[in-house]
Amino acid sequence: ADPPSRGEGHNPTKQAIMEAVRAGRVEAGARRAITGCPPHGRRTERRRSSVPWPRGVGRGRAASEPPSTAPRASLDKTERTEASRTASGSSGLDYSRLLECCEPDSAPLNVAVLVSGGVDSSVALQLLKRAGHKLRAFYLQIWFEEAFDNYWGECPWEDDLRYVQQVCEQAGVELEVVPLTKEYWDRVVSYSIDEIKAGCTPNPDMMCNSKIKFGAFVDHLEASYPAGEWDRIASGHYARVDRESRPGEATLCMSQDSKKDQTYFLASLRPGQVARCMFPIGCFPKDEVRALANAFALPNRDRKDSQGICFLGKVNFDEFIEKHLGTMEGPLVEDETGEVLGTHRGYWFHTIGQRKGIGLSHGPWYVSSKDIEQNVVYISRNYDSESRERSSFLCHGFNWIAGRTAAEVAEGGLRCKVRHGPGIYDCVFCWVDGEGGTARVDIRGKDHGFAPGQYAVFYDGCTCIGSAVIRSMPEPLTS
Repeated sequence: ADPPSRGEGHNPTKQAIMEAVRAGRVEAGARRAITGCPPHGRRTERRRSSVPWPRGVGRGRAASEPPSTAPRASLDKTERTEASRTASGSSGLDYSRLLECCEPDSAPLNVAVLVSGGVDSSVALQLLKRAGHKLRAFYLQIWFEEAFDNYWGECPWEDDLRYVQQVCEQAGVELEVVPLTKEYWDRVVSYSIDEIKAGCTPNPDMMCNSKIKFGAFVDHLEASYPAGEWDRIASGHYARVDRESRPGEATLCMSQDSKKDQTYFLASLRPGQVARCMFPIGCFPKDEVRALANAFALPNRDRKDSQGICFLGKVNFDEFIEKHLGTMEGPLVEDETGEVLGTHRGYWFHTIGQRKGIGLSHGPWYVSSKDIEQNVVYISRNYDSESRERSSFLCHGFNWIAGRTAAEVAEGGLRCKVRHGPGIYDCVFCWVDGEGGTARVDIRGKDHGFAPGQYAVFYDGCTCIGSAVIRSMPEPLTS
């Protein structure tokens, strides 16, 4: 699929936004993202944070100041303790591990911080500041025209960017907007459309991390800054990087919050990408991150977490799919009886386990399987029954990131996830047709949710060792 046209003469939405810019209705930072030009006009005076800054950590520079070249000593143990106590403020928090995931002993590192306007990346920015690193914040502009089409010309990233500006202003950290819309379309959106058309379940969030946040963005840094300028790329992901267990190596580890842990979405990174990562909030559960946001008096501290598929944002999923894949009517067949109960608009609108959007009464109905060649969608009211539970799957497309494969993990130590969340299974892994080809995974337990294209992520204890793509699909009971 090709990205939508951006011709000036055929883009009334963009023209409307530009008119809003000229009328002063869009903030200067958003103007830069739209036009690619730096903002003009009088600078706004930077507000100071109401949270005291720890001794030994600079407040940073205003957006107009050049990066400081003066050497800065890293925090000693006493100063880190004071930083922890200071940051807790009036909230009553007392974290001995406040900077544990920020590498304070290595400060000052040059850190490129990915900020989104959400609470997690904003807290990460503040923690890195207190750890003594030299920072620059980067906001990745990856929205595309469908977002405007569905929201009547409203700028879908305007709120995000406004919060990013406020957070960076408070911290005294320079902000740069990086337009990566084309790269995002080519590497994430097109992949997702192709996977959906093939009847698979794509994971755009995984592709966004490996191909954009720690891929195309790194390409931008290398093209725009001197070689070796950046020591780390930091983000607000719930994960940790262990640099001590295996000297000279960096391994991806689960965060302290099993529910929010995002190593599942990071398992498609390459080892070299993991080595450059830093995840400052990986040492905290979500409720403590929220408490830190209040202690830091962040402008966005009450903002809700983002939801939904990463590239769609506020775009309606069915409308997006219909625009790019069209419709193709086919039968809805009851799995147990083979009876045709209705029709669907195309198998690509449905995923295994889906409940909403089937449009039949006397439910609830679930999508139990699909026949892609015949365009048949099988449904059932007994999706949760034992007859549908699976304990094994085939997988391929392996990406190992910790110096060992799943087959090399000591007996009894291997675990896997088949989706984001706290659920994790003990499992057994064996090659089917030679190392690196196809493997069979048997989990200790039962699961309904194995679908082609879905990722399986493997762990040795709490260390994420890599990922694979699931090949198997549940067969209809009537076959």
